[in-house]
Amino acid sequence: MIGDRMIKIIMQSIFIVFFATTLSSSVFAQGKMTDQYRQMGGIAALSEMCLNQKRLENQLFKSVGMTVANNPKIGRVLFQLMALYFESYEVAKTKRVVWSGSAQNYNKKQFNCKSKSDLTLIKRFEAQMFKQLASTK
Repeated sequence: MIGDRMIKIIMQSIFIVFFATTLSSSVFAQGKMTDQYRQMGGIAALSEMCLNQKRLENQLFKSVGMTVANNPKIGRVLFQLMALYFESYEVAKTKRVVWSGSAQNYNKKQFNCKSKSDLTLIKRFEAQMFKQLASTK
């Protein structure tokens, strides 16, 4: 059986709270793990393109590594989630869109790295995701 601390670490690394409802209606945070990893892939790609930073992806890899090291049985599930992350990362890199869990598709709004409002949204989303991942230490 998995201890309470391990469950907390796993849940924190998987259930990432993405977006406050006041931020934007163009990107929707969803409760499903699959949606969350897809959204994170999109934001990580946009962060790299627009903000020239990879800290979200680096932190995700650290968190996933620690989770698998502490509980190897979850490795297959995380592998499947990471596949969704990478898929959305590539879509965001080419189309500049993020997964919408409520629509179960990529949103139609393309992010523009030259738009101040889009940059602000990307920064906020990235910071929220990073903070949640970093709290799993």
